[in-house]
Amino acid sequence: MKRPVEHQLEEESLNYVNTTLPTPWIKRRQFPDYGEDVHVQVVTSQNEVTGDYLSVQVKAGARLRHVGGSVKITVEVKELEYLLRLRMPAILIAYESRSRSGWWLFVQEYVYENLGRTKPNWKSQKTVTIEMAEECTVPDGIDALARIARDGPMYLVRKGLSLPSDWMRSLRLTGERSDLAQMVSELQRRKEEDHAMRIQMGFLDSKIGPTQQGYDALVQVFTETKESNPDLYAQAAAGLLSYYNPVDKDDNKTLVGLAATGAAAASRAGNTRLEAFLSAALGEFVHLRLTQRVGHVLLAKKYAEASSLGWTTVFLQAALEEINEKMTQVAKYFQRGLDLAVQSKDGYTMAIVGISAAEAHINLYTALSPFVSRADLMEIKGNAQRILDFVKLLSTDDPESSAHHMKAAGRLKYFSGDPEGAIHSYEIARAHAERAKLSGMVDSLKHLEELTRQRPDPLVTEPRGADEISPDEERAAALMMLDAWGVDLTKKDLISNAARIGLDDLNPERIFKWCDHLHAQGTGVSFLGRQLGLPIGMKVLYCAHGGIVAALSLDGALETFKASYCNGCAFHSPRPSDWKWSHKWSRERGIPPEMQKAIDGLS
Repeated sequence: MKRPVEHQLEEESLNYVNTTLPTPWIKRRQFPDYGEDVHVQVVTSQNEVTGDYLSVQVKAGARLRHVGGSVKITVEVKELEYLLRLRMPAILIAYESRSRSGWWLFVQEYVYENLGRTKPNWKSQKTVTIEMAEECTVPDGIDALARIARDGPMYLVRKGLSLPSDWMRSLRLTGERSDLAQMVSELQRRKEEDHAMRIQMGFLDSKIGPTQQGYDALVQVFTETKESNPDLYAQAAAGLLSYYNPVDKDDNKTLVGLAATGAAAASRAGNTRLEAFLSAALGEFVHLRLTQRVGHVLLAKKYAEASSLGWTTVFLQAALEEINEKMTQVAKYFQRGLDLAVQSKDGYTMAIVGISAAEAHINLYTALSPFVSRADLMEIKGNAQRILDFVKLLSTDDPESSAHHMKAAGRLKYFSGDPEGAIHSYEIARAHAERAKLSGMVDSLKHLEELTRQRPDPLVTEPRGADEISPDEERAAALMMLDAWGVDLTKKDLISNAARIGLDDLNPERIFKWCDHLHAQGTGVSFLGRQLGLPIGMKVLYCAHGGIVAALSLDGALETFKASYCNGCAFHSPRPSDWKWSHKWSRERGIPPEMQKAIDGLS
């Protein structure tokens, strides 16, 4: 079997990117590759990890075309359009195997500033020729690439704003100095009109079902009005809330930031109703995150009590007390929202604020229900129901607030053991949503009805074997455990570093895909690994045609193994890209006796 030249060029070019970009920079290969080979995260010369990213696509050839001081490569139009749509700066690197050299280009800037002007019909072609300046070599472009990673996202947001140029013709210019003031005033007026239009589009879009176009419109206003127009800024922040998932940890953090900055801006603008809505939303998002942690801590506590880690429950109990203290502080956000809603004398605003407060109680009920009897949760249910009864009086004549009210009522009924009542509430909510033309909400309510019919009691689950648990589900459970122990995966301390390695190594599929002959085995799990439920400890890779390598991470072990044994190996046999790993597969395959002897020899 011969190894294709294309595979060799691909590996060689990616190794070039990995070794040529600064060693501290974090390079993450993208599997599978849908137009992005590597995501690069910039690290400063002081070894501080930034939030600046680049998406790198590599094109490799044995010999590239050099014409008139440029390096020319051909790219498919559909690939270029994909890179153009990315929200992070896209960098195209052309690699020439013959000279072991590479050149780079900022894709979006090249398309906007060059290709779009010189070849305006390029999108109608199947391929397009890209020209890179020969002086733009990768080794000489490190500082420029770092600047693009930092400033590129703002460039991408601003580039979307295009004001028509013919508006100047409508001005009656006299040649006096006052013309400048007139032009500035007209430009400002048109920009505010444009921002208002984008906000309207974003809100309308979120009702139908969030799309990229609506999101981009709101981001544009949010970015450009922070200092100039607090009212528009707050409106954009409120609109963006529907584009994120509050249950997702990272999205929740974004939502908290949007609600907090938006509420402050609404206060500066004197927009009482909007500040009320954003204050209540802030309370709901913060409370939801704390509620999630309660559930995760209780789960970890249950696990610890059933294992040899029972002594650790004292720390988990302290975590619960800390969360409870924070929950009492969240009440001030809801109180602020309610006070402002009453001040506004607007029934819709009071209803929406009330629904946010009710949702907070329902979320807490949901998190506690697997660990606490429904009888002991009656107080929480009663509080939620009283708020919903109040909201019902306010939303009688408004289909939109009525839809939100009945959806919340359905959730409360479902989690408190009344599935038929929940389905009935969802059906009423759906009728209100259809009247209000909230097509996105209609779809979500249909989904809730179906889920309720499939699983009438949320506390009853079908027994499942370990082999039925997918790697994604196993990872989700591990993230809950990390959250319970307060491990922040963004930090660089020893525990966080070990947790990241353990989380990555839960699923070794990427390792086994490298070669059919490769075996992987852990030699044991550390105390920290047992506490967090992660494979933290020494891992060993073995191949009968190569040798054996041990490291704390599977990725580190594989890199060393490839460098030591795989270059030029005639037996290298990659697995298919759609191959899937499972615990059952590992058990059935086992490890060869020779590997066990080698592992014993390591100890």
